[in-house]
Amino acid sequence: MNKRHDVFRKQINKISRLYLDYQNNPFSDKLVHDLRVSIRELRGLLNFIKKRMDKDHYNKLNQQLGAAARVFGPLRELDVLYAYCEDYAVNHPETSEAYYQLFNTFVKERRIEMNRTFNKGNSATIQQAIEDAKEILELDLFKNKKDWKKYTLKRLKKKDKKLRYAFKTVDISDYEAVHEIRKSAKKVRYAATYFDETVSKDLNQYREEAKAIQSEFGEITDAHVNYDLLTAYTDKVKDENVRDLLIHIRDDIEFGE
Repeated sequence: MNKRHDVFRKQINKISRLYLDYQNNPFSDKLVHDLRVSIRELRGLLNFIKKRMDKDHYNKLNQQLGAAARVFGPLRELDVLYAYCEDYAVNHPETSEAYYQLFNTFVKERRIEMNRTFNKGNSATIQQAIEDAKEILELDLFKNKKDWKKYTLKRLKKKDKKLRYAFKTVDISDYEAVHEIRKSAKKVRYAATYFDETVSKDLNQYREEAKAIQSEFGEITDAHVNYDLLTAYTDKVKDENVRDLLIHIRDDIEFGE
């Protein structure tokens, strides 16, 4: 197995290990986060080599990994909400007397979502995605090191150029565009990070530029995500005091645009 295949092998093994850890301790918000990130990273690496893959095969693997990540979506959203509201409560302790009810609601809802990740359908989705991802290790994507290096540098250069142009020309008030650019920055960063040792050229420039763009747009996208999550969750809550608190927290969000 060559270095480029080894990158994928390590990432697949990382997902498998984190999934086992999650099964042992689904109460850990860190494991939920790390598991989703590891799947996202593998999808980013897969996207990087898609030009050398059969289109249908790429779509199949990408969709399966996406479905596996979505299993943990509602759980991760609750963890994000909990953390955001927890910080808010520390900084605004006198705002409401409904903090206890709010966090109690989160805990109850999280247990429901946590149990849902273990049903047969969701377990099968995750296991199937991990197993099918191993097909990447059998692909003969590049003839030799020279071929791989040429492909890597050309693709990174193209992605980086497109990313920087989008970053310079985007309307900062267009959240959807900002969000897409941030996702593109992550893909460039993943590729430059994990494939760095597979080519005889330092890819740090691509990694740092992508990381800077991702960080700069982070506060904007996080604010929108939190606002949307709070809005959606408010519609579900029956307790009037908790609902009023959620609305108050949501309306206090600053977008920094």
